[in-house]
Amino acid sequence: MAENVSTLEGALAAVGLSAILLPFISEKINFKIMKEMSDRELSRIGVENIEDRVRLRQIATDGQIRFS
Repeated sequence: MAENVSTLEGALAAVGLSAILLPFISEKINFKIMKEMSDRELSRIGVENIEDRVRLRQIATDGQIRFS
């Protein structure tokens, strides 16, 4: 099953990280930038869980999140 996600806010909500939207906005992070960010960079702005980092990059790459 896949869910289309077209906004940064939607991507963060899809992985349960709506609370950290502000750092993404203040750092001017968009999908293009997010898919290139390292684990360290994502962790620094609050994405601590490896699974969340993988899922966010997946959304940034193909606009979808897959639920297993």
